[in-house]
Amino acid sequence: MRAVVHILAALVSAAALAPAAHAAVVWDETLAGDLSNLGSSPTFVALASGANQILGTTGAPLGIVDADYFTVVVPAGHSLTSLTLLPGTMPVDDIVGFLGLQAGTQVTAVLDPAPLLGWLHYTSANVGPNLLPLLGTAPGAIGFSGPLGPGAYAFWVQDFDFGTAPYGIELGVTAAVPEPLPATALLAGLATLGLLARRSSGLVRRPAAVPS
Repeated sequence: MRAVVHILAALVSAAALAPAAHAAVVWDETLAGDLSNLGSSPTFVALASGANQILGTTGAPLGIVDADYFTVVVPAGHSLTSLTLLPGTMPVDDIVGFLGLQAGTQVTAVLDPAPLLGWLHYTSANVGPNLLPLLGTAPGAIGFSGPLGPGAYAFWVQDFDFGTAPYGIELGVTAAVPEPLPATALLAGLATLGLLARRSSGLVRRPAAVPS
């Protein structure tokens, strides 16, 4: 009887529950150090299911441009479903910042955006909404639509103006949600479990023997 209850609970859980998400800072330049300044060797930043936040600064505080390059891997069975700018993101004088995205573990684009999957210029007005669809429609880039599937992706963040420009990027990684059991299959399973439970409790009588 106890085994039947466990099976019933598993059926209900499979039909109704989805994996829980979480939010975490996965890289903070003030704690973990400066992100790479080379597109050929971006800093690897590990992602997990949920909201992953990368905090850094760019700009040209000493007249030398501090670009930030980092690469991530979207795990198997997951998708990159959102990219948002966090409050506090502010290009120098709130003029314009640059954010680029390329498939793979490097950023090879320099002046030509052709190798990029997408890119955008941003200001503080872009804080909040999901910018991933906007990146996918960037002129001159390869382009994409919808979430990005499992694999490696490299990011490029840069502000060309004199000064320091803080930014925060949140990458939303979502696990594939198992399809719910069809209602007919679930009802059939419940009926079978009910029959097993009745048999185990002795409520189902065997038919009488037919006299020869």
